[in-house]
Parts: sequence; C-alpha cells; structure tokens
Amino acid sequence: MGLSEFRIFSTPLINDRDRTSNSGIGIAAEAGIDITEDVSFSVLKILNTDRLPQFGLDYRINNNTVIRGSSNFSDDSRVTIEYEQRFLIC
Repeated sequence: MGLSEFRIFSTPLINDRDRTSNSGIGIAAEAGIDITEDVSFSVLKILNTDRLPQFGLDYRINNNTVIRGSSNFSDDSRVTIEYEQRFLIC
C-alpha cells in the first residue's frame, strides 16, 4: 500500500481570505494511496494558504462512475458523483 498518486498543481483562490497579497493563484499538493482496487484515500493541501488540509475518499463503482467525498473536518465537507464517458474518434 504505497503512494499511488502525487501531484503539485496551481489552483484558483476564490475566497478573499485565502488570497496572498494580490495573487489569486494557490499552489496545491495532493498525495493518495489505493486502499483497494476500487477505494482510494488522498490528502490535499494548498501550500500558500492557512486553510486546513482536505482529506478525500473515492469509491469507483465502475469504469464510468466514481463517488468522491472530502472534508477538512471543520467547515468544508462535500460529496460528488462523477460520470465519465469516453469516445473514440477514428
């Protein structure tokens, strides 16, 4: 059960309290592990704000559908259902 995902990326800072000086861009890091073939856990932190880290749990129902839940265990919790359909264009 090693690290299966690691990303560093930019993200918009929508909330005024998160903005650093005049910048509306945050730098985030996310690390995740696969618990089983269908379940994964991740931690996401926007590095240049004082916001709490976001903990996530994903459950893949099938190749097209994923249920994602995340929380910082303070003031931000959410659940999303994602459906993806890929098309081959020849």
